[in-house]
Parts: sequence; structure tokens; C-alpha cells
Amino acid sequence: MIMIIGVSPPLEFVTMLYAASFYTCGKRATVLTLLLALTACSDTDDSTAHASRPQAANPLVEGPITTGGGENCCKVTIGSISIDVTDLLNYTPGTPFYAGLYFDEGEVGYRESEYFISGTASSYIASDVLTEDGMWSAQAADSAEYRTRIVVLRPDNAADFNGTVVVEWLNVSGGTDAAPELVQTHTELMRNGYAWIGVSAQAAGVEGSSSAPYDVSLKVIDAERYGVLSHPGDSFSYDIYSQAAQAVRNPTGIDPLDGLQVRYMIGVGESQSAGRLTTYVNAIHPTIELFDGFLIHSHRDGSAPLSQEPQIAVPTPRPTRIRSDFPEPVIDVETETDIARDGSVIAAQPDAANFRLWEVAGNAHYDAYGVVKGPYDRGNDPGVATVIETKSGDSAGVI
Repeated sequence: MIMIIGVSPPLEFVTMLYAASFYTCGKRATVLTLLLALTACSDTDDSTAHASRPQAANPLVEGPITTGGGENCCKVTIGSISIDVTDLLNYTPGTPFYAGLYFDEGEVGYRESEYFISGTASSYIASDVLTEDGMWSAQAADSAEYRTRIVVLRPDNAADFNGTVVVEWLNVSGGTDAAPELVQTHTELMRNGYAWIGVSAQAAGVEGSSSAPYDVSLKVIDAERYGVLSHPGDSFSYDIYSQAAQAVRNPTGIDPLDGLQVRYMIGVGESQSAGRLTTYVNAIHPTIELFDGFLIHSHRDGSAPLSQEPQIAVPTPRPTRIRSDFPEPVIDVETETDIARDGSVIAAQPDAANFRLWEVAGNAHYDAYGVVKGPYDRGNDPGVATVIETKSGDSAGVI
């Protein structure tokens, strides 16, 4: 846990991007181990097994995107203070913007690129009553045009790719696209040749949100680069996520992985994104089976609405449990903060053949590694393991 008391506005801004916007398990080894377990436990050994299953639509893929970084790039206003994120977040104008890693991934043998994806996405409504056990059925409802982006991290040397792609539902609670799972797992992913995809599935990351503490949306950060994007609303986020995965797993036209062959695809999401991913697993995955497994990290006691205004509002029950009736493995990680403070205990469920609940004692919902060290961790400095601790139990000052 990290104490946040008396910080200056710039540091508070960084903290909000990493902490108030998303929360991550304090012991990285837990998440890393579970990602490896998901790959090992999947009964799908190549992409051909997915060819006969229902598939999402293929979006139009554009890129890699190299524009942006103009005169008005990278400025954020907080009250009367103007902040330049190029210095604060070590951001290079004209490159993909998201709260993730703040070093050049080329230093560790990885290549970062960004693609725009566009098409027609569906919203969903329930075909039956949504019950607490997550055994839901859904059907397509409205449709809308969209244009969003994905960020791709892949081994620069194709021979180093291990065949597994981790697809992260980027978290938008802080008013920006954030990648908590990448920050917590990147050293293991890069040592072992994983590819990572970050999906801007929700409107706040693209268009901004009045409910977020700051507006650090893509269009605010770099209108020259991202002004062409358009998000129709979060009711369409589930199909956008599916189409983003489809663009990587079964590309037509431009291939975001530039020819790398996908064997396994794992969906991951943390905190707010875990709530979205829980609804995706319960309602959408049974009908569009692109994924070989899921890591749902801190969904706490509920899940995101299946649909919301201005579409038909379809809330989900609380508590929401995760369905466990399909062959792909699902692992649900809940930290001590989720259990003791955020109510995940009321959504606890027994293990099943392909479901495991991991409740981890002593873990913060978000921690000092994620805020301070993880974004700069190249995996070669033992100093990142220095313990930072607090004796405070004041939830108002501790995350």
C-alpha cells in the first residue's frame, strides 16, 4: 500500500493516473503465475480450433500510426495548472499515449506500435433474466459506427514470440487509457516472448468523461493524432473488444502482429476493466469464442452493465459471480483490499473444473510498485524490489 498525503499537483496527477484510475494486486508474482497457468491449462493448442467457432467481425485496420505530436500536443489543465505530460510521464509526442511503461521497449527487445480499428459494433441486451451465477444469455441489439485504437507490444525478433497474446481491456476510471496489468507483468512477458495488446474499448479513454477526476483522453492529449477517432458509447465496448481481438487473431488486410502466428489468446482486465471483462465472460464469450482463457483481476462484488444509456439500460446483479461452464480456464484474483473494503467476499464462489478464485492476503488494491517503480522497470535493476511500507490503516490516505 502507498500513502498519498500532501503531494504536489503534478505528483497527484501521476498518482491519479495509476492509482485512482485503476488498482493492481500488490504481489506481481501472483499475476505472473496465473498468466502462465492460463496458457498451460488451455485445451486449445492452435488458432485453427477457433476457425469453426462463432467469430467477431473483422474491423478495418489502419497503421501503424505515426502522426501527431503537433504544437498543441500533450497539455493537460488541472484547475489553474497546465501540465505537459511529455516531461511528467516521460512521453514522446507522436507515439502511442497510455498510462503504461515509461521507457523505450526497444531496450529490452520489444517493438511498440499503434493501429486504428474501425467498423460497425453491436450493443447487447439480455435474452433472459441476468442471475447472480453469471449464466447469462445475450443478443445483439443496436449497431453503431466506431473508430478506436489498439496498442501492440511484440518481440522485435519474430523468433522470440512464444505464441501467446495478452489482450488487456484498458482501464479508463482516471480519465485516460491505463494498462495496470502490463505495468505489473511486463518483465515476465518480455522475458518470455509474449505479445501484448491494449484495447481502447471504452468511450472515456477516447472522448473523455465528466465523471473522471481529470480529462486525459486521447483527443485532449493529441488532437492531431487522435481527433479522427470516434466512440459511440460503452454499450458497444464488448463488441469493440471482440473485434480488436479478431483483428489480431484472424487478421484480414493489415496484420497488427506483422505475421506472428497466434496460438493462445488471453483476455485480462483489472478493477474497473475487470468488471467489464466479467460481463464479457458471462454474456459475450459463450457466443464469440476468440479467447483461450481469462484473468479477471479485482472485479470485486459486481460487474459492468450489459447495456447502458443512451441505449436500453441493462444492469447486472450484485453480487455477480463468474460462469464456469465452458472449457476455457478463468482465474479470478481478489486482493485483501477487494475482500475487506470493496465487498468481493459476497461474490466468492467455489472452484470448478476450469475456474479458480485466488484471494490473496496482504495485497493492496493498488501498490507502490505500480505507481512509482513499475513503469520504469526494465527488469535488470534489483533496486525495484526495495520495500515501501506504511503502518497507516487510514483508507482515506492509503490505496
